[in-house]
Amino acid sequence: MSCLQYLQSVTVRRIIYTISIAAILCILIPVTVVVYKNEELKKNVIQEYLSQSQDGIMVSVMVQSTDLNSRKMDVQMDFTPAGFYSNDYGELTVPLTFTTGLKTLTFPANQAMQSADVSIPFVTGSTRNFPFDNFSTYYYIAAKETNGTDFIPLEISFDGTISTVSITSDVVDSTSRPDLGAAPNIFFFQAVVTRTGFTQFYSVLIAIAMWLLAIAKAILAFQASVANRDVAPPLIIFGATMMFAFPTLRNSLPGAPQIGCLYDVVCFFWPMLVIVLSTCTVVYNYILRWNPPTPSFLLSRAPPAKGPSLESVIVRDSAGQIEKHRL
Repeated sequence: MSCLQYLQSVTVRRIIYTISIAAILCILIPVTVVVYKNEELKKNVIQEYLSQSQDGIMVSVMVQSTDLNSRKMDVQMDFTPAGFYSNDYGELTVPLTFTTGLKTLTFPANQAMQSADVSIPFVTGSTRNFPFDNFSTYYYIAAKETNGTDFIPLEISFDGTISTVSITSDVVDSTSRPDLGAAPNIFFFQAVVTRTGFTQFYSVLIAIAMWLLAIAKAILAFQASVANRDVAPPLIIFGATMMFAFPTLRNSLPGAPQIGCLYDVVCFFWPMLVIVLSTCTVVYNYILRWNPPTPSFLLSRAPPAKGPSLESVIVRDSAGQIEKHRL
């Protein structure tokens, strides 16, 4: 039996299709997971900046959310005293004042240091370039005794693990950078926020899908208007449905900004225009080519008979016999 004859079997073809789909999934899913993990490690979302002193404050900065449309990043800061600044119960021994960019925090002595929620504004960046936009922020973190003037050492741990964005952070200690001209133990924090690779891939995938659907609808409109193709009513409903589905697809993008960004100009406005024009073309073509049916009262009338009619005439002769004659 030849290979072609062997492939003609429906069972064999189904087995081949099943194995092919399973092989693609077995390759695609692990590769996707590996790429995602490598992207997370590449961005160094978890970083630690250690101090050489045993006396100081350990600061844990964890990003809670990023609102790129409002140009801000919300973080939670946890504080843990160490060495001279901590008693046996982990409480603060002296009152401290923390400065984190635009917010000042005060911690009294003999109490545990409470966590603080801080909103950090982005200095640069705009959503006009979505999904390839990027934002950056720059501020400093410093702490000193409330009654003192010198800044105390800090150990900073930054965690920027967010599912829809990638955060690359960097902290510069003024103690190791005297060229900055700042007092010792002041930490300058910088973060760059971009969309993840999967967010960008999904956005491009939706854009391609909208363009392909719009082109398919345009081809159907051309065939209906030029080639006189009969269009079934479900195809008309399909075009009207896409006009409502496209805005939903666009708004389903992770972190999608308001309408008006670069993505909309290239991948949303034009497909929507093509869909609207194509749907209107198909609808009006369907209306103008409609032929009204013949009224029912015309169909009930019998058509006139053709040719001479035959009638029977009864004639009685002289003998009284009846004769029939057909005319």
